[in-house]
Amino acid sequence: MSLSVSVFAYDDNDEKFNIELDNGRDLAGFESSRYKLYGSELAENLGLKLLPQLKSHDLWDVGGEQLNELESELKTIIENLEAFSKESGFEQEYIKARVQNILDAVQIAREKKGIIVIW
Repeated sequence: MSLSVSVFAYDDNDEKFNIELDNGRDLAGFESSRYKLYGSELAENLGLKLLPQLKSHDLWDVGGEQLNELESELKTIIENLEAFSKESGFEQEYIKARVQNILDAVQIAREKKGIIVIW
């Protein structure tokens, strides 16, 4: 199984709809990324709060100010790419690509006044 990122927005009737991401841009990592990357001891030691929740459950309805927090946590991973690679066993390029997918989704959610789901 894979960990995915999705973006949802609301129409004029306040109905939620999915914003399709380009091919492969919805990939957030292998299922094991929940523990080895986003929920790792390193992530927690660096003060990440949202992403480590993926160890126990999906992240639903991340929007508003939480998008800023999510973006900050993702940038922390990028800034510490080598350390995350060593701890997780994932290649740096793999981590960078998956984190960039989520960062791109954050930008789309901001533009559309939407929300992010990582599941």
